[in-house]
Amino acid sequence: MKKRAAIILHVLSAMLFLSACGITQELEQASTTVSALKELLHTQTSQLQELQEDVQDIWRAFDSDDLNNVKGENLFNQEKGELFENMERRTEQLQQITDTQKEIDAVQRQLKGIHKKEAVDVDNEKLQLIINSLDILKNDFESLSLYLTSSFEQEEALYSQLPVENLSSQQSILNRTFGAIMLVSDESIANIDYTLGLIDTFTASQNKAAASQ
Repeated sequence: MKKRAAIILHVLSAMLFLSACGITQELEQASTTVSALKELLHTQTSQLQELQEDVQDIWRAFDSDDLNNVKGENLFNQEKGELFENMERRTEQLQQITDTQKEIDAVQRQLKGIHKKEAVDVDNEKLQLIINSLDILKNDFESLSLYLTSSFEQEEALYSQLPVENLSSQQSILNRTFGAIMLVSDESIANIDYTLGLIDTFTASQNKAAASQ
């Protein structure tokens, strides 16, 4: 109970301080929220780049394990080898990207709430641009998730039955999926960079508004 009272007192004190400085709660909330969003977007960029590195390394790992020339049970079926480890990393990366996207979605909902209040000292037009850009990033994520899921299914079907006689044909099909993953992730990184630019523009506008209070 005492802890809750202390938190309430802290919030009230912060609100009084902001009011004394001429800064509305919406302006402060907007600045804090876009700052958090910026960190999340940088995190997602790093995650996408790590994913790309592992996608580009798939066939090297495949050749290293020599899966199509093995006699008996192959390393992938034994959950061993570089290819299995590569696929495990990509599975984890998809989960990490998904978790980050959930946080971005939560931040977008907060931004929509701020925008809905139409505070006079919040640049709502620039804020709306950020919100709209996040919709594009959401679409990129959904496409990437579908391609990765499809890739895992196709890969497991191939790797688990190696060696096969039509390896080149099956690799060709997988390469189309890998290419789609690279294209979508490249597009996502480019759209993240664009969104970060929108955030910088919004932040500069908000700093100017705060300085004039």
